[in-house]
Order: sequence, then C-alpha cells, then structure tokens
Amino acid sequence: MAREGEQEPTLPPGAFAGRAVVIFDVSGKRELARVAIGSDGGFRIGLPEVVYQVDINHLGIDRAAGLPAQVQIRPGETTWLDIEIDTGIR
Repeated sequence: MAREGEQEPTLPPGAFAGRAVVIFDVSGKRELARVAIGSDGGFRIGLPEVVYQVDINHLGIDRAAGLPAQVQIRPGETTWLDIEIDTGIR
C-alpha cells in the first residue's frame, strides 16, 4: 500500500508465483483445497455451502494479517475475501 500522495508500487512479474490460498475444514486441521494466486493477484474457487478456514501457503516469510480466517459460503452468493500478503520484499 502506498502512502498518501505516492503512487502504488508496481509488482514485479511473478510476484504471486508459487503462492496459493489454502482451504481447510472449519477446524483448520484438514486441507480440502488449494488454489493458485493468479498473476493479477486474484483467485477463485467453487466450494460447497459450509464454513471453512482459509489461509495462505506461507512461502518463506510470507504473512497475511487476519489469516487464518473463517469464511462461510452461502448458497447463491459470491463470497469475497481480500488478502494482503506481506512477502517481506521491500
């Protein structure tokens, strides 16, 4: 995130390479799915309607504030989850 009056930094090509969003059962103990983060920073996955625990795959020193997080999927709705990954790269 840029400071006020500064331009947003440009991400280098491959900034999301190898990074993934990991979906666990509600207990967070059993991995159910893993989806790669696209080159644009987006991800999409279709899931049955229950509660999940969501995290990232933590490459190196990657951190994501607010994760793991519980997410409830409801029928007929799109659920959004914004994730800010701090890679430690400055």
